[in-house]
Amino acid sequence: MRQSISKYFGWRNWAVLYYNSIFENIFVFFYIVLVKEDFSVSFFISVVLFLLVSAFSTTYGYLINDYADRELDKTHGKPNTFADDSDGKALGITVSFLFVALIAAIPFWDIPLFWIIWLLWIIMTTFYSLPPLRLKERGRIGLVFVVLAQRVLPLVLVFAAFRFFELPDIILLLVYILLRGTTSDMNHQLEDYEKDLSTSTKTSAVATGRGRYQKWFLHALSAERFALFLILILMLVRIKVFVVRDISPLWLVLLLFLVIWMISLKENNADKMKKKDLASQNPYHPDKNIYQFIHLVFPNILLPGVLILLILKHCPFYAAFIIFFVLIYRLYDVDTLKKSFLKRWIS
Repeated sequence: MRQSISKYFGWRNWAVLYYNSIFENIFVFFYIVLVKEDFSVSFFISVVLFLLVSAFSTTYGYLINDYADRELDKTHGKPNTFADDSDGKALGITVSFLFVALIAAIPFWDIPLFWIIWLLWIIMTTFYSLPPLRLKERGRIGLVFVVLAQRVLPLVLVFAAFRFFELPDIILLLVYILLRGTTSDMNHQLEDYEKDLSTSTKTSAVATGRGRYQKWFLHALSAERFALFLILILMLVRIKVFVVRDISPLWLVLLLFLVIWMISLKENNADKMKKKDLASQNPYHPDKNIYQFIHLVFPNILLPGVLILLILKHCPFYAAFIIFFVLIYRLYDVDTLKKSFLKRWIS
């Protein structure tokens, strides 16, 4: 049982936790809590249940992709969750996660907009991989659909589920999340470029060409950093909790971001002078660099951590998320902290 959970729900080293738009942008939940100033236990429970809906729905998306790609992954020599399973078993397991997601969504069943967006999300996720549409092989159009299905719609679902309809906030948050999703998928396509080219898989990267696609990737990363800066400004304006004499602790977060951003610009210019390759500016590269801190560590750990601290005075239950971050990102491990960019930068 434990092995099956790890194999299917824990798809590829628990990607459902690490590469899930909802968990990557979990700060949005805490932002909504602070703007609405709803610190009730019922709201906290709703957040937890929604995260379960997201986890099971996202796992469905990963599994339906593996189900559709079994033969192609075998040709590429890539791992596939269902490599040793029959068609019936693979399909049954995949659909079961969709059913469990429906059960977890019980608190949101009375919200029509929730159902419309959730069904649209599932349809797009399904036909991103399955024929006859198989959107992942539709070049640039495919890239647009994957970003919408895996990144944007899940966050639109958050706004619907928690009845958060502040339009300026939603637009800015979605722009940032759209950029995060775009850069993540562009990186994925660059990593698979040679394999996709060899099998004539018409991804956006293959259709565009590696050189031009890499340049677009760097421009998208720059836009993502600027959008995050605007998000921090928005938080300073909108969040009134814990403000003392008109001074918010979020000023410290903004200052840290600006310092790191300026350092990255300096390193970027130095990299251009030395004509370094893309890896030096790629936040998804295994080497811990300043770009990894800006694009991954800052929005995934530091920013939500600060927002949780602002909430704790009013609802201590949110301390559970601090424990969650410590466990999944191994913040208790000294070696993990020593390998981080921030540790190397300070020393």
